[in-house]
Amino acid sequence: MIPKENRKKEIIHFFGQLPVESLYTAGIAGERFLLGLKEGRFLANYCEDCDFVFLPPKLYCEFCFRELKEEDWQEIENKGILLSYTFTHVDTNGNRLENPIIVGVIRMDGSDTGFVHKLLDKVEDIEIGMEVEAVFAPKERRRGSINDIVGFRRIR
Repeated sequence: MIPKENRKKEIIHFFGQLPVESLYTAGIAGERFLLGLKEGRFLANYCEDCDFVFLPPKLYCEFCFRELKEEDWQEIENKGILLSYTFTHVDTNGNRLENPIIVGVIRMDGSDTGFVHKLLDKVEDIEIGMEVEAVFAPKERRRGSINDIVGFRRIR
């Protein structure tokens, strides 16, 4: 057995701010998906072995681990069904919001997954099962980000 050394040490600490820079990449499939959003399109991919459409797309099927290749990519419609929704009362920094944001899980037509994003309708107009469509930011403001989608609204 290795002997353990038990020493008391004084803890050194300081107060202040450390500048931290980071770069997050969306990955190969994620970047292609985001570039599609910049063009106002939803790109997904399909695993033929599992008969499953992924949105957002993946490089590999998460069920059978088959590589999803170029021929597996497809564009799907800009509409879907609201599966569920909730309210968020705090922002990403933990600050209480004056007006809560409504967030929904949407299954886009032609996909088999849930896609999470903001809902733009008033709460009294929201129903599970309603048809919704994505509202994109004006073309000149899009930059290849999930925020290129302003939110989803009921199709009237």
